[in-house]
Amino acid sequence: MTFRERMRVNPSAAEEKVAVALQDRGVKGWFKDSELVLTSTVPDFWFPTQGVAVYLDGEAVHSGAKAIERDDRISDVLTKRGLKVLRFRYRPPLSQKRLDEIVEAIEEELVK
Repeated sequence: MTFRERMRVNPSAAEEKVAVALQDRGVKGWFKDSELVLTSTVPDFWFPTQGVAVYLDGEAVHSGAKAIERDDRISDVLTKRGLKVLRFRYRPPLSQKRLDEIVEAIEEELVK
């Protein structure tokens, strides 16, 4: 299954770049936009085998005190359920440097 088949209809440019980079590096076992029924949330990338939820928080959607508080509450709920939550804040467009940092952090978490 290609990354495009795993993604929702309108992924952000950052989500698409991370998906391509994960695929290029051979990272497997993730699902895109799979709903977690623990709370009202849809992670950008979900690795069910490893219990890792990944969120790419672009500043346009995830800025401001209310949005950050909501994101923190969601992360707390998931963490209390034994999941590992990775949140990556970025300023669009996603730079190559930030892309590399994100993908490397995801890979590091998956091999723990």
